[in-house]
Amino acid sequence: MKKIITGCLLSVLLLSTVPFQVYAVEKSTDQLVPQILRTQKASPVTPDSFKLGVDDYVTGLLDKTVRKIILYVNGSQIRTGKIFKDQTFEVKANDVIHSLFDHVEIVALNKSGHEIDRQRVSLESEYINLSAEDFSLYDEEIKGLAGNKMDLVSLIINNEWIRSVEVAHDDSFALPVEEDDIFDEEDIVEIVGSLSGKELARITVPVNPIDLQAELQEFDFGTDQVVRGKITGKAAKNARKAQLYVNRKRYAIVDIQADGSFEIKVSRYITNEKDDVKVAILNQKDIEIGRYQVTFKLDEEGNDTGSGSENGEDGGNETGNEETSSTEKRPLQDWFEDYELSRLVAEQLSCEINYPVSQEDLLRVETIDENAWYGVPSSKGLSYLRNLKTLRMNFLNLESDLNRALIILSDFKELESLFIGESNLNETSLENLGKLTNLKNLSLEECNLTNLQFASNLLSLEKISILDNSISDVSPLASLKKLTYIEARRNNIKDISSLNPSQISSSVFWSFSNQEITLEKQSLSNKGTLTLPIPIKGISGKVIEPDSISDEGVYENQQITWQLPGSLGKTTFTFSENSLAEYGYIYFNGTVSVPYTK
Repeated sequence: MKKIITGCLLSVLLLSTVPFQVYAVEKSTDQLVPQILRTQKASPVTPDSFKLGVDDYVTGLLDKTVRKIILYVNGSQIRTGKIFKDQTFEVKANDVIHSLFDHVEIVALNKSGHEIDRQRVSLESEYINLSAEDFSLYDEEIKGLAGNKMDLVSLIINNEWIRSVEVAHDDSFALPVEEDDIFDEEDIVEIVGSLSGKELARITVPVNPIDLQAELQEFDFGTDQVVRGKITGKAAKNARKAQLYVNRKRYAIVDIQADGSFEIKVSRYITNEKDDVKVAILNQKDIEIGRYQVTFKLDEEGNDTGSGSENGEDGGNETGNEETSSTEKRPLQDWFEDYELSRLVAEQLSCEINYPVSQEDLLRVETIDENAWYGVPSSKGLSYLRNLKTLRMNFLNLESDLNRALIILSDFKELESLFIGESNLNETSLENLGKLTNLKNLSLEECNLTNLQFASNLLSLEKISILDNSISDVSPLASLKKLTYIEARRNNIKDISSLNPSQISSSVFWSFSNQEITLEKQSLSNKGTLTLPIPIKGISGKVIEPDSISDEGVYENQQITWQLPGSLGKTTFTFSENSLAEYGYIYFNGTVSVPYTK
């Protein structure tokens, strides 16, 4: 199932009057590239177009130099907008933009309050179709549709024109993406559709993380002679070889089997359990498309097997070199491998990072609650903090170390609040997470979650935040009788009827706002008719009527009927239900995308 990114623009655009020039070049497609695309420069602020009668806010992108944005309409300053951490902005505008002839600008100020950029906002009234399919890092092309007689589409990356291709007779296009075009997910990728050298529409194409997972078996040092693993995910079809790295040095390389499995003989490359062992996955062009950590097998206490055991309830030594009493003192940083973790513990104990402390001293630490602990290279030593009540961890993208941390945390009887942000939670991570049955507060924002089954056993849970994931089923939360707070914006949820606020003893605040739901592709009738039963159910179990329907769809008897042009495309509808009854506040709204074909 593909998600479609759609852009819509005016039939007559009120844009800059800068003329477009055509240069005579060898390739016919180059003759049609709007000259402004070749010469455009990066600007601190890039506003999106504004659709009259549809949009409530002017939105866009900005760079790190911008600290404040201001909306101007017809020369008058209206209001300031909000700037978000992902370098986007929004400013309310539906109450001040009334006509296509309004002159709308976004002004950007730096930290000194000086104006550093001013950009015109284009206004739209009539829809022009330009859409692109989902694009993931290392994909070799961007496919999509360009309607309204567009003859050319151009690829723009970080405000630089890369290449252009002609639009096919069926309105489809395929823009090649070379190896060095897009480096990471933060690159700004745009598609511009044009006609006879004039830009008609522009959309931003999100760069999704590559869908590639490696299931690596734990390595038992002293016993195992090979590193075994299996590659899964949509991108697994492009995986050809597995390369072993030990302490950043390249060693053996093997072919990946048809089922995605591989075995790498380690010989004497791995010398002890402290080695940093990783496996890189290469595609058919020998380009690395993923790198994954090999974790050493843990004993029942969550420690490395091999030369010794990590500290457990009896106060053993984590390094395994010698016995350590609970009162023996060491420099604080010697208890941990991660410098940031050492620093945060030192702050809690009000001492320097090299100050001598004992295991008993470490048991006084109850909170690690700063966004500073991210990109964690090692959670080793975390077991000494078993009286923690609150822990926040961000950007744990090494699955092995996240799993290690969660295994250790499962024995923390005092832990009540856990915050994990922008990390990759796999099935093993979720299984370990489900063992933290004393949790009252849990936040898993931007963690690539697809299900909540692990949460069904967290019966003490009072608050949960699962912002920006891919959750579609919330029924595992139905068994949690203390859950007064749910923050689940920007997921794929279309049915919340399994939840019962009446079983909660106090007032609830449950937010399921801004859902982004893409249904399975629907088939049109021979006459271009599409009839869709509404799949959205609210807290009462009743179907929620649509707020708005695109493409002149008609709602009747809990279903929408469209008469759609063409043989391939996407239509949408929105919904909203806010329950402010005796149970508290329950918000449920979003947009449903319906791809279709004949």
